[in-house]
Amino acid sequence: MRFILFACLSFSTLSLFWGWSCSSGQTNQETVRSDGGVGDQSTNDKNTNTSCVPSQDAWNSHAKQLVEKWCGKCHGKSPDFGAPNVLINYDDLLKGVYPRREVDRIAARLLRKNMPPPGSPQPTHADLDTLVEWATCGTKHADHTIGLKVSAKVFTPPAKPPEGTDVQKFDLRADKFAVGEKVLDLYQCFAFKAPIDKDRFIQRIETVVDESRVLHHVVLLRVNDPNAKMEKSFQCRGTPGAVQYMYAWAPGGEAVQFPDGGVRIRPGEQFVVQIHYNNGAGVKNAVDSSGLRIYHGPPTGTEYGMLVPGPHTFSIAKGEEKTVSSSCTMSEKTRILANMPHMHEIGTEFSQKVSLKDGSEKSLIDLRGWSFEIQNFYHTPMTLEKGEKLVTTCTFKNTTDEKVTQGSGTKDEMCFAFMYVTPPPSGVGYCNELGDKLEYTPGKCAPDSAKNTFFPPAKGQFVQATPPALKGGTIPDSKWIIQSTTFYLNTNKYAGIELDLEKSQIISKGLLQTTGSLFELDTKNRLALRGAGSLSYDTDSELSARGKRKDGATPTQFSLEKECGDADKVDFHYEVSDKKLTIGIVFRSKSGLLQIIDRVDMTFTKVD
Repeated sequence: MRFILFACLSFSTLSLFWGWSCSSGQTNQETVRSDGGVGDQSTNDKNTNTSCVPSQDAWNSHAKQLVEKWCGKCHGKSPDFGAPNVLINYDDLLKGVYPRREVDRIAARLLRKNMPPPGSPQPTHADLDTLVEWATCGTKHADHTIGLKVSAKVFTPPAKPPEGTDVQKFDLRADKFAVGEKVLDLYQCFAFKAPIDKDRFIQRIETVVDESRVLHHVVLLRVNDPNAKMEKSFQCRGTPGAVQYMYAWAPGGEAVQFPDGGVRIRPGEQFVVQIHYNNGAGVKNAVDSSGLRIYHGPPTGTEYGMLVPGPHTFSIAKGEEKTVSSSCTMSEKTRILANMPHMHEIGTEFSQKVSLKDGSEKSLIDLRGWSFEIQNFYHTPMTLEKGEKLVTTCTFKNTTDEKVTQGSGTKDEMCFAFMYVTPPPSGVGYCNELGDKLEYTPGKCAPDSAKNTFFPPAKGQFVQATPPALKGGTIPDSKWIIQSTTFYLNTNKYAGIELDLEKSQIISKGLLQTTGSLFELDTKNRLALRGAGSLSYDTDSELSARGKRKDGATPTQFSLEKECGDADKVDFHYEVSDKKLTIGIVFRSKSGLLQIIDRVDMTFTKVD
């Protein structure tokens, strides 16, 4: 089960969240794998018996029953949940040549523990051993150290949904969505508004399965941006603003139900249901109306919300194994109910520890053998006192040929925990504390002189005020080191958070090189945002641009003819005074956090 997570940060443009990018309708569905959807999962090595013919007697007496038990949900009498074939006919399993027979693929996938699909019930040790040894004629044995190891149990609901005269329900479902017979990897999103006329508490979220033959997974996202514009149905390629995971399901997965109270929803709130379709069986004329059922009641009892701690800006070099972490200080006494760790494809380990007031540490969750396909909510009940810190840590192993950075795409990476807590955090619930140490490495548009320059940290501030008029002047050829940064805001409120402007601060490092009309700007900036009475949020941003200066609307303004980076995303005001140069940066885009930023002034000192 692959998830495309929307909640992501883009700081090269100083925007809290990626701009909305989507295409409506059902385009680009025809995606075919050359291996027919099965893949060459060979078990071919020196210990393999290539002439193996698994016992038919053993198949009839016990192996078939185990295949039906652990694989039959998708590969039973007829393919289901996107499976391309059935696996319960002995003769069919042995058709072809080693290692491309279905029986060889069964053995390979069981050995690698990527089947049954992660998130589904997994075979017991005894059953796994039995199936592998049958399929390989005893030449292979399961390695029980492979696979996911988690210190916490999966958060499971009661068998029956809540009852009572005050309990109501509504469905968020696809509307007869057509899935082409060659579709193997389509993420389709469906947007909804909560059909309620007053505040309610979500008590339970469960999946409604319609056309199971093409259904792979379902995710519920809550949209925190009330101004987000969305089509009713679109391919999932971006974000409508600040969003939160609320629920995720794959075949074999469970509902989520709160033991008392629930999560508040308000009239008109927007939600996105993301459905991953996979028509591996080539079902013709497949039409699906799967989705989610929301049980809700009056807003009484314990109110839960979503806390999302974890580091937001990091990268992993090609071939590198790297561990990243950040802390989150509780702004009030907080009780944790459940927790869904989240990384992407090169994650290997995830952990969370609590730094207690007495200086000791306590483990909240420890996960080894991460699989992108297994993303469950785990039961992690713990109460944290005000001032105690939750430290979230992820380990990655980059076996790709490229650097991997934090981002929303599957090939990017993330390190989050989506946690149901009470009382609910204010705003979108993101929490990330990085400290005062900011590392500078030259960006893609940095001048050559950046490599041999020492950059002291420059402190900055957020101000709710009209930016002052800058006076222009003649810009001399020089190298300039950043001295201070000021963000001029038109309001201190964003995404449900009221920023504490006195406690929020900026740390910057970088330089500016001016040579004739050539303008080379390269800075790293840490925005330490503090909400009034809420959690802390630190994030690193980068602004790197190179281009030739062009006259602007007034003598004190200019823009750049882009040669590199962000040069075409901004306009500049400026003022030269003695050995100082102030540039006022105006972003052309006004999405996300940029909606409240009128101008960013950076003051540089001339280097003689």
